[in-house]
Amino acid sequence: MKENQVLEIKNLTLSTENTLILKDFSLELFKGEILGLYSPTGSGKTSLLNYIAGIIDKKMIKNGSMNLAEGTVISYAFQDFRLLRNCTVFKNIQLVLSGSIKKIRSPVPEERIFEFLKLAGLFEKKDVKAGLLSGGEQQRLSLIRSLIFPADLFLLDEPFNALSQTVKIQNIEATKKLLDINSSTAIIVSHDKTDLEFLCSKIISLNHIGNL
Repeated sequence: MKENQVLEIKNLTLSTENTLILKDFSLELFKGEILGLYSPTGSGKTSLLNYIAGIIDKKMIKNGSMNLAEGTVISYAFQDFRLLRNCTVFKNIQLVLSGSIKKIRSPVPEERIFEFLKLAGLFEKKDVKAGLLSGGEQQRLSLIRSLIFPADLFLLDEPFNALSQTVKIQNIEATKKLLDINSSTAIIVSHDKTDLEFLCSKIISLNHIGNL
């Protein structure tokens, strides 16, 4: 891999039995880059993130290769949030941070969690169960939980699609600050190109290919 390169994908083709999702797709991602993947719904964005995260159905991989920089830790904010609904906002974040990653990296202090919650407007709800939050609040919690994780590469899948316009703008600005503070490397997928233009240093368009 090249110097400061975090990720390289070459000639990736993904498909299901009846649908070609991506064909001969390639990209390079370097440390500190924020890459935006733009396309309408159903154009392979989530499948690509799942491939990078190593959680895709391997039967979908028809061709291609991927290289990740050695030791790269990935943090993934899913579209479906994957929150622990019966745990508080604070506990949802704390439990993720208490995993084995702490054995090799410095623990995230409680004050850092509070800082992230304040930036996203959720500090006052830190003791509320996640299942009682609105859809937009749950999405913000999912985003915070991903961005506070001590990772090398952040994958954000449609991180603003459940938010009102006002809250959406606030969260996009907060996300930019958090990514900039840590000089983070990230891939953000969205069907809204305006969101990506504000956040990303580079944007790639993915076009839906259709049925085989």
